[in-house]
Amino acid sequence: MFGDKKKEIQEYLIKEGYDIKEFLKKNGDWYYFKVETFWSGVHTVKVKHGFFGYDKQKV
Repeated sequence: MFGDKKKEIQEYLIKEGYDIKEFLKKNGDWYYFKVETFWSGVHTVKVKHGFFGYDKQKV
């Protein structure tokens, strides 16, 4: 990843089907976003770029 990590993670979330409501914070390598999906509604996810791609966890 050579560009802006926050922007690349946002593009990844959009590709995964998330509607990004807002960026919440950055804590170390983790980026926190408030997102919405059809099935889960509005919730928070944390995402970081790992060795094998992106690591995404629902908070």
